[in-house]
Amino acid sequence: MIYVFLIFTHLYFRETEREWSYISVRDKLAKSKNEVETLATKLSDTRLSSFDDVTLYDRATLLHAALYTSTETIAETVLNSESLRKAVKVLLIWEVEQKASSKCIRNESSILYPNRDLTSFSWNDICTELFLSNPLLAEVLLAVALPTGKLGMIQPIRSLLPKLGLVYSILMSNRFVELSLVQKVIAITMKNEQTHEKV
Repeated sequence: MIYVFLIFTHLYFRETEREWSYISVRDKLAKSKNEVETLATKLSDTRLSSFDDVTLYDRATLLHAALYTSTETIAETVLNSESLRKAVKVLLIWEVEQKASSKCIRNESSILYPNRDLTSFSWNDICTELFLSNPLLAEVLLAVALPTGKLGMIQPIRSLLPKLGLVYSILMSNRFVELSLVQKVIAITMKNEQTHEKV
């Protein structure tokens, strides 16, 4: 009888431990999700930031750099000033948003509108729109995806174009749901290949 009781107790505590482990993991995931959402919100609000006053020291340093140093040093001086760096970042982010916004008008302003001949679909066309309409965003994506050592090489660029086109299309579709050309092409391709819906 004691033996049975010990087995039962062991099983009970083992299941309880598993349950608490599950709860702990679930809580950690929930906390992690909340932290990521908070960080994303904070970063996305950057473009709404007000401009801070530039200190007298930063003004003097910048003036000296502008009068007596190279373009590179002037740029470094700007970025070394917290208030100036923040101001430049806000303006650049605002530029990226305005360029993206210009492609979200209900007409033929973007190649990502699906009301076109899908047989002429080309990643090159999508990347061309990205490069010409939002070059700053394109440069950031290229800086992340293409190491400096591969600059000037055709093959790395060629293999990167579909990925850049996909990233751009996902971002633009999230901003304006009607820009769904790539999603439509993928859906048709999966249907033709008889891919299961759950994939």
